[in-house]
Order: sequence, then structure tokens, then C-alpha cells
Amino acid sequence: MKRSFLKELGLEADVIDKILDEYGKDINRERGKVEKLESQLEDLNTKFNGVDVEKLKNDAESWKTKFEGLETKIATEKAEKEFNEFLKTNFDEFKVRDEVSVKAHLDFDKIKQSKDQTKEIKEQLANVQKEKSYLFDAVEGTPNDNTFEYVPAGGNSGDLTAEQQLAQELANAINGTF
Repeated sequence: MKRSFLKELGLEADVIDKILDEYGKDINRERGKVEKLESQLEDLNTKFNGVDVEKLKNDAESWKTKFEGLETKIATEKAEKEFNEFLKTNFDEFKVRDEVSVKAHLDFDKIKQSKDQTKEIKEQLANVQKEKSYLFDAVEGTPNDNTFEYVPAGGNSGDLTAEQQLAQELANAINGTF
């Protein structure tokens, strides 16, 4: 703002002086702010001088990709661990004797895709148990179909000693009767 402009408006000299003093204070205050901001800008430019912004962007993208990969890996490992615990619980319930062999007979894709995984695994384990009962421990109170009782088909009747039995077998061998 110029003094001549204020004189043309018909203002007196002391009013013009007061207006210009206030205007000067405002201008000086704003100039101080500008100088402070310019100083901050210069400091920041000095700090970032030589910094490759594109490299920073690429590094940030690389770290982001690594982070997302780790998140995926952790989620996969967590799901796998939960599924293995689910299997272990059901194997314990069915008293599985040989987990590796039983796993070979299960359709894991079908179990994982089933809406009711518990029902699906129980059905599959029951089928394996029917077909391959030797892979499971016997349930208490039920006979184990995998056991057998040895009944000798002859031999010592209890009356002959070992020497007598040997002599009898030699005699039978010589005579041709077995």
C-alpha cells in the first residue's frame, strides 16, 4: 500500500501514518513467517540432498512385498497347524495306531473343502477303520478282530519226556511215518 494512494482518498497525514504503521507490522510478521518457512525448506533440502527418491520407492515396494509374503506364509502355516491339530484330535478319538498309514487312506481335499469337516473326517475314519482295522487300537469292551488264539495241532500230550518224544520222532522218520 502506498502513501499517495491514501492521500488521494482524502485521508489526513497522521491517519495515513497510523494505517501504514499497522500495515508495516502485518507485513513484517508475514515476512518473518516466510523467512522461517524458507529456512525450514532449506534445512530439509540439505537433509534430503543426494537421496534417491526412486530407490526409496522401490525399497518400500520391496518391503511391502516381503511383508505380504510373510503374512501369507504365516496364515498358511497357522491353517496347516490348526488342521493337523484337528486331525490329531480325531485320530486320538478313533485310537489310530499308525497315523501315517491312516493318512494315506484319507481324502484331505474333500475334508478341507467340506462344510462340516468334523463329520467328513469321522465318516472317512470310520470307513478306514472298517476296511483296515489293524491300523486302529481295539476299543475297550469290543473284541479285536486282529487277534487270534494259537491252538497247537498235536505235539506233546504231556505224558512223554523230551527224550522220549525225540526217540519216537526218530523211529517214525526211519519207518517212514511222519
